[in-house]
Amino acid sequence: MRDLIEWSADQSKYPETSLNAIISAVVNPASIYYSEYGEVYRNVKRETDEKTGKWKVEKMLDEDLSGFKDTPVPVDELYIENFYESDIQKQGWLIWRRVIGYDLASAKYGHYKNFEHVKPGVQILYNDADNTFYQSYDSNMRTESVEEIIYWNKKMDLKVIICNGVMMTSADNPNPRNDKLYPFIKFFYENIDEGKCFYGKSLAFKMQSDANIINTLYPMIIDGTYLSVFPPMVNFGSETIGSDVIIPGGVTQLSDPNSKLNPIVVSQNIKMGMDTLMKVEESVAESSENPVENGTITRCRYHSL
Repeated sequence: MRDLIEWSADQSKYPETSLNAIISAVVNPASIYYSEYGEVYRNVKRETDEKTGKWKVEKMLDEDLSGFKDTPVPVDELYIENFYESDIQKQGWLIWRRVIGYDLASAKYGHYKNFEHVKPGVQILYNDADNTFYQSYDSNMRTESVEEIIYWNKKMDLKVIICNGVMMTSADNPNPRNDKLYPFIKFFYENIDEGKCFYGKSLAFKMQSDANIINTLYPMIIDGTYLSVFPPMVNFGSETIGSDVIIPGGVTQLSDPNSKLNPIVVSQNIKMGMDTLMKVEESVAESSENPVENGTITRCRYHSL
């Protein structure tokens, strides 16, 4: 069993997948991953026929698309039933919509009989008025793309696959999993309410207010440093002193002994800005610390398959 688990983890690229999942939770309101096992075959050419001179085509297992696979699901691709239900397994239904290439769709669903009706970039529409199907170009897709829609319903035990409006499976196709659970995992960085909302608060969203202050202070401190190194000058006296006389090592004689240049001191303002910036950065560091390290323990909302 240990070897099988290690083998499945290697196939699904677990180290890379777990890292990307954590990064997704840092910047997105939820980190969602889809887990599946599949066997995909593709046609390959090995040798030519001696009589006809044509290539012989045979089936070969596509190792890149087969085996245990964990796929990241962007938040805007997954549609849920209840916004105020945090547990993804308690959702009544789930809809995963995404756009993939026609070649990939052909490799995944080419074995279905209805796939012959799928045309890249063309949607199949149904008109209730005359009970007729129509073909229409989808302006939101490229001509080589296919809209893949997968619908799950736990109560009805359904998994229905639709490509460009054409149903691949039967209307009552069951969920192939033995446990009949949704093949999704979902977690987030921090609760946005008392824990009922499906989505959460990302680290980027949590740090937004402090980040706005830091982004305002940095240009001000840099500008103040420029002014401190090369400060603006105030000319006193009746004689005009141009900027061309301010040259290192240069000697300029003035006829008016009362003429002089005094710099405008801004170093104190820079120090105040630096102190404020340090306090804000300390606040950011405290807010982004591990809850165990900063003295508070929270439970990670991680729903296993």
